[in-house]
Amino acid sequence: MKILSVCYEDMSGSIGGVRQVIEIGEHLMRRNHRVEVSVAGIGKYRQKTDLKINYVPTVNIRILRPLVYHLLSFFHILVTCLVFKPDIILTYEIFFSFTPLAIAKIIGRPHVLFVNGDIEDFKIKNYPGPALFFIDTLRKINLKFSTRIITVSEQLKEMICDKYQILSEKIDLVHNGVDITEFKPMDRNTACKKLGLNADTFHIGFLGGLFSWHGLDCLVRSAPLVLSRYPKTKFIIAGHGPMKEKLISLAEESKVKESFIFTAQVPFDLVPFYINSFDICIVFFKPVRKNSGNPVKMFEYLACAKPIVASKQGGYGDFVEELQAGQGVDIFNQKEVAQAIISLKENEQLRADMAERARKAAVDKYSWDKVVQMLEDVFSKLISK
Repeated sequence: MKILSVCYEDMSGSIGGVRQVIEIGEHLMRRNHRVEVSVAGIGKYRQKTDLKINYVPTVNIRILRPLVYHLLSFFHILVTCLVFKPDIILTYEIFFSFTPLAIAKIIGRPHVLFVNGDIEDFKIKNYPGPALFFIDTLRKINLKFSTRIITVSEQLKEMICDKYQILSEKIDLVHNGVDITEFKPMDRNTACKKLGLNADTFHIGFLGGLFSWHGLDCLVRSAPLVLSRYPKTKFIIAGHGPMKEKLISLAEESKVKESFIFTAQVPFDLVPFYINSFDICIVFFKPVRKNSGNPVKMFEYLACAKPIVASKQGGYGDFVEELQAGQGVDIFNQKEVAQAIISLKENEQLRADMAERARKAAVDKYSWDKVVQMLEDVFSKLISK
């Protein structure tokens, strides 16, 4: 089977969207499929990969970049299809373009739309009304005329069905995953030494994009209660994003800045080291948007055998508690967040038991290979029709 994946991502970053595209592509290839990726030429992928990545030319002016991509991608992707002759076009949703869908129709191939989010993210970013209307119109076209739709959570599937009147039978649920060979338990002292961290210090960590819906302000506000009991604890927030300066300011106001370590954007090859340097991992969701998503970081935490403190939110706290790999908390209750962290710190055996169950769940259920098998089933049914 030959699959052309299309996305609009800055491939130079290590965010979940980039890892999703690369991991799915690489694991499809390991199952003897041929895969090429067509992306916007915003940034080049920095890691070694056997994937052929085709970069659509664009400009380095943010406001013009989507327009230039939209205009050039039609010819670029069409030529790629004429040469590569894919059996399936898999598009990781591009909100401002229907080009991959149009090309799939022209060449008579199934078009699968992979949906990770909703246009409410653009509302949060204060996009003007006309832009939101344009994005929503294109989204309706893509959802209506794509052969199949894939979403990463039941919540997102329900949102699509309700908002756009899409039949649920057209949508397949495929959760995110993790590379269990890249993300695995390692000696904590080795990880800390690699990063210049003190291995004798207890670390509570978060790794990923710093956006408002990650609720890290709730972690900062809970920190004084943890530190009043264990003043040498360190909180590591590894990543970048629009909330970074606000979080630093909040830590200063809360008089806990000295107990926080804020890093720059973490290169992909260092991500497993950071996670393995953590004693407890944080994955919160703050409902500033409706879609809570299905964060890749949560599966990476599991694969590295780390206990997780997560929001009492569908797909977060209930998920880790069902696996017995963590604890769900009301992130707006500072005492509850702090108590969950303190109780895990004080119970080393509980952390070890959670760690063992976390790793087992990642291996048995949530590897990218398991994810790709689900996608393979979807693709095979489309081709056989």
